Amino acid sequence: MGMHKSRGRNGRRRNRPSKNSRTARVRAPSAQRDELEPYVAAIDAANEREAAGDAAGAIDIMVDTPCGPDGEFMWAPWRLDRLIQLHLFASVLPPWVYARWTVQQSGSQMTRSSLERTVRAVDLTVEARGESPRSTPMSLRTRIGDRDWIAHQLAVHDLGGLAEFLGRRPAVAERAGDLSSWSDAPMGGYRLAFETEHELRWTDLSSGSEVTTINLGAASSRMYDGHVIGRIVTCEGVRLFSTPPGGVREEVAEEVAARPEEWLEVIKRSGDAWTIGLLTPGQNAPIVTDMAEEVWRDALVGDDYLRHAEYDEDGREIEPLPDELDAMVVDLIMSLLGHDSEGWFVDPACVAAALLSPEVWPEFVCRLGPEHAAALVALGEILVGPAGEGCRLLGSTLRESA
Repeated sequence: MGMHKSRGRNGRRRNRPSKNSRTARVRAPSAQRDELEPYVAAIDAANEREAAGDAAGAIDIMVDTPCGPDGEFMWAPWRLDRLIQLHLFASVLPPWVYARWTVQQSGSQMTRSSLERTVRAVDLTVEARGESPRSTPMSLRTRIGDRDWIAHQLAVHDLGGLAEFLGRRPAVAERAGDLSSWSDAPMGGYRLAFETEHELRWTDLSSGSEVTTINLGAASSRMYDGHVIGRIVTCEGVRLFSTPPGGVREEVAEEVAARPEEWLEVIKRSGDAWTIGLLTPGQNAPIVTDMAEEVWRDALVGDDYLRHAEYDEDGREIEPLPDELDAMVVDLIMSLLGHDSEGWFVDPACVAAALLSPEVWPEFVCRLGPEHAAALVALGEILVGPAGEGCRLLGSTLRESA
């Protein structure tokens, strides 16, 4: 039907070790330089493929060189999942997805300036938590660099990561249109005012005016009474947050709105730096949705997910989630087909985020036949973004094959 099939479920994210993050790889044990060269070359090649907007090419490199010199999987699991997701939905990705992909890449380059920027962003994040960078364990610094929302915002925007990356004119950015305004997009404070299937209406706390973004699931994510901070941008006429916004207390959102250039100091004074960093993903944030996986899984399969979701101190799942959970998610989505969303007991944004999962979409497609064509097209009208486009395209293909 024009959409790519999965490259298989044997490499499920949850079975892959995640401790070898970007920072960890750079400081790889005591291996000699010549031993590291093929691995560094693979990392550089994967980065080049991503910068070219070639998700499939980057995946091929990771498959060809899966492990580092220590014998462990050397790629960030969330990065591989993201690439598989982008590959699966390549034919229906709108420009804003390429824009967000560009943003995420700008924070993870292997250049000297990018690595120095990451170190500085981590230092500032640690200091915002009232701690000393010198006494922070390397394992925690690595986790902050990869997963902390504050560090990511600093590296990409405040410290110039996105501007530098765009200066290289990567092909992936050209597919997004004009991103010149994204680099210095100011931080803002917002309160959720109204929600529809396709849009979220926010009150800009700096002016009291309303601003509307597409509904990528931020309202279902972790927020304090609907208050967030983030950077609202525009891509080809579509307004959205450059990355998923961070949920904060009302007073923090109001103060950031009043003094956007001092947003880090505001967070530091609030004492919420740990909370904000933990609740909102950073470099590991999703691109095609604003909803973290644990949020939509909890919403769709609840206790069954929580019973299996166990993590170690590095945030890695101790045991892989059973395939049955993916089947349960698909069962639920199948039960919604043919029903108007007003009768749904789940947020459509959760359904969209679930369908975009590299584990769920292939399972969902395998359940469908020509008899589902009309219901799929209707589902596509309900869901926003690539999930909606994917359902419409799949429904049309099934209808033509009937």
